[in-house]
Amino acid sequence: RGTQIGLEALAPKVEIVPLRADDKPLGDDIAAAYQDRKVRIFNLSLHFEDLLVTHVRRRLREFPQALSVVSAGNDPTDGQAICETDRPYPAYPVCEGWRNNVLVVAGTNLAGDALIEPVGSNPGSNWNERVVSVAAPGFGFYAPGRNGGYQLVDGTSFAAPLVTATAALLFAQGISDPWLIKQRIIATADLREGLRKRVQGAGLLNMARAVTEPMRS
Repeated sequence: RGTQIGLEALAPKVEIVPLRADDKPLGDDIAAAYQDRKVRIFNLSLHFEDLLVTHVRRRLREFPQALSVVSAGNDPTDGQAICETDRPYPAYPVCEGWRNNVLVVAGTNLAGDALIEPVGSNPGSNWNERVVSVAAPGFGFYAPGRNGGYQLVDGTSFAAPLVTATAALLFAQGISDPWLIKQRIIATADLREGLRKRVQGAGLLNMARAVTEPMRS
């Protein structure tokens, strides 16, 4: 969140490990981070629409003890759910959201009661009740702009890191199994009618509830 003196982080002690964006380099980076640096939580705010993409999908399968938090994407889908079929809207690793170690995040408006709607050239948030685990605010953020300033931005790439931070805090509290982290985030989310048939359980991330009672799951 923005402050008068800069930025504050939800999980300020987390060490950030950069990843490349292309399929093979990204797969290699995930493997190196997992094996060499013992990284167990990944934020993947990108996706591929090529059915031949294999490296990232293979890493998700090879490293079941690592949780990947994936942004649902912001692609024009003509109002259809992404990943319903391989065509016309495949998206990987979003389509791996059925895995225990993949948590897909949709983006909502500032109030958190509906997904980001298409406006102008912005197509809004992708959705799918089967593979999108939870929603989080994806609107109302600022990113560095030209001349040292900031500009208003939105999208699922800003929603996913909120869930990643929550997962990191749960991991720090001793919940290391990706499936248990995923379950807790889904189970402690707030029900929102506007997310029905869009998100599993129609839930909006409730970070405070997720991290304050971790031993009750």
